[in-house]
Amino acid sequence: MHVSKYKTLAFATIGLLAAWFFPKALSAQRLRGPWEDATIATPGTLRLDLRTDWTYADQRFGSDGHPEPLGRQLSRTSLDTTAIPQLRDLRAPLSDLLGNAGETLSLGSLSTGMNWSEYRTTISLEIGLTKGLAAAVTVPYVKNRVEVFPRLVADGSLANVGLNPALRFPGARTRNGQVVSELETAVERLRAELIRCQGNSEPSCAAINADRDGAAALSLQASRVAEAVAAIYGTQARPGLPFAPLELSQLQAAVRQRLELLNSQFRNYIGGTPSGEWIQSTPVGAAPLALNELQLLLADSAVGIVARPLADVEYSHIGDVEAGVKLVLFDSFGARVGRANHEPDAERGLRFSVAGLARLPTAQLDRTDDLVDIGTGDRQTDVELRAFLDAGFGSGFWTSLAARYTRQLAHEARLRIPKPGELFPAASREVSLQRDLGDQLDIEVSPRYVLNDALGIGVRYAWRAKGSDRFTLRGSDAAGVAGYLSALEAGTSAREDRLDIALTYSTLRSFRNGLARWPLEVSLVHARVFAGDNVLRSTATAVSLRIYRTYRRGGRI
Repeated sequence: MHVSKYKTLAFATIGLLAAWFFPKALSAQRLRGPWEDATIATPGTLRLDLRTDWTYADQRFGSDGHPEPLGRQLSRTSLDTTAIPQLRDLRAPLSDLLGNAGETLSLGSLSTGMNWSEYRTTISLEIGLTKGLAAAVTVPYVKNRVEVFPRLVADGSLANVGLNPALRFPGARTRNGQVVSELETAVERLRAELIRCQGNSEPSCAAINADRDGAAALSLQASRVAEAVAAIYGTQARPGLPFAPLELSQLQAAVRQRLELLNSQFRNYIGGTPSGEWIQSTPVGAAPLALNELQLLLADSAVGIVARPLADVEYSHIGDVEAGVKLVLFDSFGARVGRANHEPDAERGLRFSVAGLARLPTAQLDRTDDLVDIGTGDRQTDVELRAFLDAGFGSGFWTSLAARYTRQLAHEARLRIPKPGELFPAASREVSLQRDLGDQLDIEVSPRYVLNDALGIGVRYAWRAKGSDRFTLRGSDAAGVAGYLSALEAGTSAREDRLDIALTYSTLRSFRNGLARWPLEVSLVHARVFAGDNVLRSTATAVSLRIYRTYRRGGRI
């Protein structure tokens, strides 16, 4: 059984034991619990909420609603030219070298494991201004950590190219240069013989004069091969490409066979050399790509990705701050007759309130050159409208309904635009654009049961739906990347189903009766996202503390 199931069972057990040992008082107060409802701080009163959430996820719900590993988007069964477009630079010179389009190019396979954890501390202060009206500000502080476990498999069955050794070892460039030099020497000799043998009947010219077109074609082919070897593998004068055929691959074997064939054709036309062969060397092939080499490739400007390694990353920063007001429009709970402190009726009634807030762009965004980090917020302005309805049904049972609509305002951002299927977006496709995150709708229902004056238990079901993000390019940044915006927008809509269970301990009744020094509520919460699309499959545990204080004369708790 998953550990979160044990937590849920433990919460339910605690609630049943509490109901058994602490029977409900005759006129129990209505404990609020950790979730927002239609109540507000009364005039002259402050409500301070302190909450810490510990959240963890190693899976996400994909676009089809099925769970998948969190690192799936950084995993590929083949690091081919779709996943690593830079490999396409090998295509043309390999075609010249081998005389055909060649086989599929791959660096191997990459399987990336990931998990994400977040520690969020939220401070909310609500101030009762007048009857039915309160103002509030919420400041979150977020510390999140992403742990990454990449596994690269680059054996001969999965890979045929690797990191070009000439980029790091001068000896490899020297040997590659020897291959180019031998080819160029043979071509020069053959061309000289083509001129000398024109109309010459000497025995040494017999093979050339019998097939002058074939000899001329060999000269052109060998020149292209020499150019291709220098372009791919690199020499002292040429840097070479970042990738080269694996030494033990069929691709490298085809290169050797091509050179052997050319050497045999040169011997046929112009005989041997004092050492016997015109082409005796072969270019240095690559070793299978190791994980540390993959990390180097991510940072190498010659490859063009220019990204941070696939490694653990941790952020600590303030989140997006909220500020708003809340207005009670209707309240039929009334007050108990004869009660000096006007304690709300705990049995039956309805209460309806509305709220509006602005969410400010104060969070830290994830970096464009980091493939795994997660920011502490969206860092753009939101406008949110909320509505709450509380309903009391007597016998200690009541419930709250909440609806929230968030309008996420467009803002300027810098992002890398990936090609379809690309694993590591190139730095050259990092552009400034207008990002308009999809609007969001949240609906919650949270039934609660008051066990007695001090204890309450509740559950909350929360449903969230978010629209797709939209991106707009402007000016010169649109050149060359506009066709790839669909890849950036894909999978940005989201749906989430979440279930919370909470236990609450309150001293409010004891404080009113002079038996407690501080009026407060403490809640212990366990939550799980159990279904959704394009959201983390997370579990969370939270502790919240709500403290009530008066800030002016006449304020009541």
